[in-house]
Amino acid sequence: MTQHASDSTTLKPGAWCLTPGGGLPPDFVELSPDGPAAPGWQYLRRRGLSDDQIAQATGRYRLCYDPGGRRLIFPHYACGIVVGWTSRVIDATTFKRWCSFPVDQAQRFVLYDADRVCRPGSCVFICEGPLDAICVWLAGQRIGIASTALFGAWASPIQYATLLGLRRLYHRMYILLDADACGRALSLATQLDAGLPARAAQTGVIDIGQEYDDPAAMGVDELYHLVEYAAASSEQRISWPMARASLCAAREPGGLSAPRPGSAAPGAGDDPEAPTLKPEARSLEPDQCP
Repeated sequence: MTQHASDSTTLKPGAWCLTPGGGLPPDFVELSPDGPAAPGWQYLRRRGLSDDQIAQATGRYRLCYDPGGRRLIFPHYACGIVVGWTSRVIDATTFKRWCSFPVDQAQRFVLYDADRVCRPGSCVFICEGPLDAICVWLAGQRIGIASTALFGAWASPIQYATLLGLRRLYHRMYILLDADACGRALSLATQLDAGLPARAAQTGVIDIGQEYDDPAAMGVDELYHLVEYAAASSEQRISWPMARASLCAAREPGGLSAPRPGSAAPGAGDDPEAPTLKPEARSLEPDQCP
């Protein structure tokens, strides 16, 4: 029997991608460090993920590779059924980097990993691209955060309605888009919290600054510090470069103790591990969905 993305257990390699009735074309192969899918695995390595992290992402998100099109495949599931997929070409020279099935822009009818993210939780991060959501999940799985993606810098009407439902399932929601989309993130957060008193607003925005193109380019190590800080924060807008600088200053000899998330200035508290300032992973190019 075919296993679906809504199953709580991680799928074993080879258990899904080529299974008859699994909903994906037979020429899509399971992401693997060897064989025909190796170029897709190497692409994620170049994006800064370790072999263990790629294996975790493949098991959770059922990532595939299309050898003919040289594309990384991100399947979309709803109620355990494949409803389409988005593909990302791994070659920088290809003009159209993102494609969707069954029709162009079909991904705008769903949130990424909807089966898992549409469950009650403490904190959820709304990203722009699926690789951003994957990296945020890898960084925050130790503290139980959830993440999803809009497949773009704006929410379609169906996605917006889904986000309104998510807001009721989570204690805290953050919009974490690419570096050039902070304005759209602020607009979306304002719309989602419209009609709520200021003290009840629960949708925050994280500005990653201009050092990186997108969250995935930050590297999982630094993303861990970002999501840990945000999950404990009550701030409506977090400027990560400023928060990171405060955390790093607190680690220097003679520096102040680490600031508590949401505080205006550093104060007494435990010293968290300093975030990595220069992670190995950086974007090879701007990575935006259509």
